[in-house]
Amino acid sequence: MCGRFTANVKKKELEEEWNLAVPVEFKPRYNIAPSQLHPIIAGENAPGFNMFQWGLVPEWTKKEDGAKPLINTRIESLESGKISLHTPCLIPATSWFEWMQDKARQPFLLRPADLKLFAFAGICHSHKLPDGTKHNSFSIVTTEAAKVISHIHKRMPLIIGKDVEAEWLKLKPGQAINTFKENASGFKYEFYPVSSLVNKPVNDSEDVLKEFRETLF
Repeated sequence: MCGRFTANVKKKELEEEWNLAVPVEFKPRYNIAPSQLHPIIAGENAPGFNMFQWGLVPEWTKKEDGAKPLINTRIESLESGKISLHTPCLIPATSWFEWMQDKARQPFLLRPADLKLFAFAGICHSHKLPDGTKHNSFSIVTTEAAKVISHIHKRMPLIIGKDVEAEWLKLKPGQAINTFKENASGFKYEFYPVSSLVNKPVNDSEDVLKEFRETLF
């Protein structure tokens, strides 16, 4: 799964990478957590980035009814039709965090080795709340982890290469999505341990990104 990620770039960098306007409230982020707002490209005809809340409220449920938001969506669930595709989206990121699946729960920062800025595959949805306001939400699509990082966690965000971003945004229910898994497997990944600062979303500074080196004293 993916429970935290980063987008530690300036607004101008996002705009130049995708040639789309970014909301003025965006600022570099070092520890993005579920329920927080983040700019995404929602669908193939998106006129620009829009701020969506991380944690998809599916179209068949209502948040006010206590439904649990989908932080992650397994790509296998999209393939099988178990979960509706909703609207495909791109989620800009610079890295993500995972916790080693053992008693120590050491957190690690992970990222494609050759990319400073990239996009996670996502699905998003918009619906009206009882008071008439619009609620926008998204979920990060996950796939099997690349072998080099699978000892940290068995799952990872599905990274969409620049050459297939348009294809992802045009994706329709029932279309084959193996191409996107194969594309993600072609990246080289790097990782290193970070401190427990990442455990608390309130810690949202460059310190979260620093490599952690355990000392004997």
